[in-house]
Amino acid sequence: MASDVTVKLTLSKPVGRLGFGLPLLLDYGAEADISYTLCSELEDVTKAGFDKESCTYKTAQLIFMQEDPPTIAVEATTLDASDWLGFNKNTYRPWRQILFTKNNMNTTEELKELIPIVEALDGKIGFFSVEPETELTEVTTEGIERSFVFFNSAPKSGGLPVAALVGATATYDPGSFTYKNIIVKGLTPESDDIIQDVHEKGGVTFVTKAGDNVTSEGKVLGGEYLDIIDSKDYILQQIEYRTQKLLNRLKKVAYTDGGIVQLENVCETVLREVWRDGKDDAMISTKTDGSPDYSVNYALREETDENDRVVRKYILGRFSFALAGAIHEVVTKGEITF
Repeated sequence: MASDVTVKLTLSKPVGRLGFGLPLLLDYGAEADISYTLCSELEDVTKAGFDKESCTYKTAQLIFMQEDPPTIAVEATTLDASDWLGFNKNTYRPWRQILFTKNNMNTTEELKELIPIVEALDGKIGFFSVEPETELTEVTTEGIERSFVFFNSAPKSGGLPVAALVGATATYDPGSFTYKNIIVKGLTPESDDIIQDVHEKGGVTFVTKAGDNVTSEGKVLGGEYLDIIDSKDYILQQIEYRTQKLLNRLKKVAYTDGGIVQLENVCETVLREVWRDGKDDAMISTKTDGSPDYSVNYALREETDENDRVVRKYILGRFSFALAGAIHEVVTKGEITF
């Protein structure tokens, strides 16, 4: 998608609906191509051309059995995944989560091949499923922010287990949830004995806590919390999109203090919205005085470089914010008195 804006940021029968992006089930290396198709219910997957015994269908089945399932996209390609993802027309589509449905479980060889590709994609997240005993010693984990590895045995019905988590969370608003302790349907919990080992590998598993079957953690392979990646991506996307809309809507944004303030107001509006008045689903934290913990500073015209003004490029917009975060563990101390 062409854009003049670049934002850099570090660090009844349920029918699917759209959330922040949408999941894509990609069958690569297939015998025949099946066109990219949006599916709001399971019947749409067969109408698209996928057999009921296919991994894609069974993975979609796990998604649509969740409480509030999303609309999904499905596609089959005879190309390798790396070749398919190398075409802009494929990566510019609005999917965000990608699940590779070549097999009912992802192999270590697949992870070694696909994770570096996913990491190079802006605004996308790869969700992988592996058997509980899988070793990742040959898989790079350092610096990995866009690859989520789920250790859980394949359900008897088939399909990638991680699809259940995607189906349960894809319609949630970014910042309103974490990926830890998510209750999902259709999977069998693993023994508590594997939790530490899985977490040391950088993965997440599925266990029973307080009688509920839930995810054990919410981190990507490199150790960052996935909800933080979601929040960063959402804020970046919104600032870029709305700034471009401003450039489209006005006859021109003048290279004056007034024009720069218009750009600054777009950025501040996004940050204030995701602060959500300090509510529990806010992405940005609240200061002790009750105000949002962010700052926006767009340098005025006199601070810009003449060469930038000649080529009509503004590069001095700055913003920062403190993420609200979440509580994942609780330690409480008590005492007994007589």
